[in-house]
Amino acid sequence: MKGKLKTKRKEMVKSTDLDEGDWSYPKWIGAKKISVWERLELLTFRFITYVPVIITFGLFGFLLTFYTYCFLYPCLIGDFYGTLGISDYWASEADKQNDRYWAQVLSCIIGFCIINLLPAIVLTICTNPGSIPIESEWDMPDD
Repeated sequence: MKGKLKTKRKEMVKSTDLDEGDWSYPKWIGAKKISVWERLELLTFRFITYVPVIITFGLFGFLLTFYTYCFLYPCLIGDFYGTLGISDYWASEADKQNDRYWAQVLSCIIGFCIINLLPAIVLTICTNPGSIPIESEWDMPDD
């Protein structure tokens, strides 16, 4: 029984390439003797790994651009007509100044959030997902 566990652990140690820091694709992916369909399948898998990244940055970029262009920028310059075509947005000059003040506050908050969010997203993408622990308490019992 102990011999089986030792060999099993050695096999597990050999198969965990993620801990060594090698994040490149396996060598067989660039093999010359694979068929066109296999290459297409591998290309599809590569594309699928980038889909969450594209969605995350696309959504983040769209929301930031929309919020900045449709609210913050017009409030800061005091002109909704030049950007969105809305004339007489404010009822009085006091409303305009109040909105300009809050737009400056919100710009600072948005800037702070962006400065923290972008590195968090990048670090999440680059973090090693880990592997199954090698300790015996995690081994499946042999029945």
